[in-house]
Amino acid sequence: MVEQTYSDSVADAMIDACDLPSQGAYTTVGKYDPHELAQLVESLSTITGVSPDEILYTFGRAMFAEKAARYPWSIDNATDLYSYLEDVDTTMQAEVHKLYPDAIMPSFSTERLPDGRFAMTYRSPHHLSAVCAGMIDAAVAHFGSAHTVDRTPLDDGGMCFELTPMPQVSNV
Repeated sequence: MVEQTYSDSVADAMIDACDLPSQGAYTTVGKYDPHELAQLVESLSTITGVSPDEILYTFGRAMFAEKAARYPWSIDNATDLYSYLEDVDTTMQAEVHKLYPDAIMPSFSTERLPDGRFAMTYRSPHHLSAVCAGMIDAAVAHFGSAHTVDRTPLDDGGMCFELTPMPQVSNV
């Protein structure tokens, strides 16, 4: 994501500024210390002047795009935005645990609310709600849904996302 959003030289500078046990060499099947992500985000923030939350949000949007490209069935099987979001916990947990049986995963709970609203609650010991926000906003865009997304921080570091459909504007 860093190479595409910024440049190869920014990615190199970001990694060089960190003391990473992995030395910045990552694979899709590796397991890495979550503190490395925090170091990388802080380093990128220092280099670019972009806030850590905005970096994580952008990463969440990129993750959704990558998932759509690599695993289109995981999105195409959903009939709409809400059914996709309802399935995220089950699908993600199953896929990640195939590769990483001892992974500490976030949890998601969902609820369809009155008046067409929808709530999704994110909880994780890694406190990456900005990544979740980016993924949700990317999903809203992917499904062509017109929604507002309100975010309410929770005392445990989680986040509640409430999606409200926007009224349809008639072009008559």
